[in-house]
Amino acid sequence: MFAIRQIVHTPYEIVFGRCVTRPLDLLYSGWSDDMYKEMEVSDWVETLKDRLTVIAYMSFVNESNVGKKSALLFNRNKSEKTLKVA
Repeated sequence: MFAIRQIVHTPYEIVFGRCVTRPLDLLYSGWSDDMYKEMEVSDWVETLKDRLTVIAYMSFVNESNVGKKSALLFNRNKSEKTLKVA
């Protein structure tokens, strides 16, 4: 246990040979692109909000389609059951 605390690199760096890409790193790299350098911060936030809204809608539609397909596959060999009251 003490040996693990002496390691300079994280387990991720040892396994994959590179640093972890964190969400804030991705956000910063997206902000530093030339396309966004000329935009105001408020415009960039609005663009990001619009993109996230589109992504949320697309994932909702995809989830709905996958749910319907799963229900069809699950119910394809099933038959309707009736219970008789004695």
